[in-house]
Amino acid sequence: MKKRFIFFVMAIVVLFGVPPCAYDAALEGKVAAWGWNFFGQCNVPGGNDFVAIAGSWYNSLALVCPPYITVTIDIKPGGDPNSINLGDHGLLPVAILGTPEFDVTTINPETIDIGGVFLAERGSQKAPKIAYSLEDVDGDGYIDMMTFFDVQELVSIGTLTGGTTELLLSAALDDDTQIEGSDSVNIVH
Repeated sequence: MKKRFIFFVMAIVVLFGVPPCAYDAALEGKVAAWGWNFFGQCNVPGGNDFVAIAGSWYNSLALVCPPYITVTIDIKPGGDPNSINLGDHGLLPVAILGTPEFDVTTINPETIDIGGVFLAERGSQKAPKIAYSLEDVDGDGYIDMMTFFDVQELVSIGTLTGGTTELLLSAALDDDTQIEGSDSVNIVH
């Protein structure tokens, strides 16, 4: 039974020329294909957030593209725990780690934010530049994106509070694919 199922799913992919979850912004978070009865028809309830593949008599086939790609970030690289003082008036370093499967140079730096706070700016007022650099932060041979956020801006909008235990970074790639990554933090006073 398992071999027939795998063959059936592979046949669908080959026949229709579509990988099971090819990224398509129009399908983001939506059911892309479905079937329930002998004719492959059914109504999939809205709000489903899953990737499910099944195929044989009276089974369903549902492919949902995830609304984002999960990436690895490292808040205060080299620090463990990632301690942040709410009274700090500096910048918070956050590395977005590159891997063989993820090229950080495809990130649009202007879209990077943590809790609605975008990258800090550096340089003169006449020619400010957003605060990031490309370097191998973790020594694995892959380029990482080192980003910097204003700690007091994170505090002032409530992203960083005495009860914060994790920060979520989000951004978009050059092709508008959304990415997210999180890391733990230790708030000190």
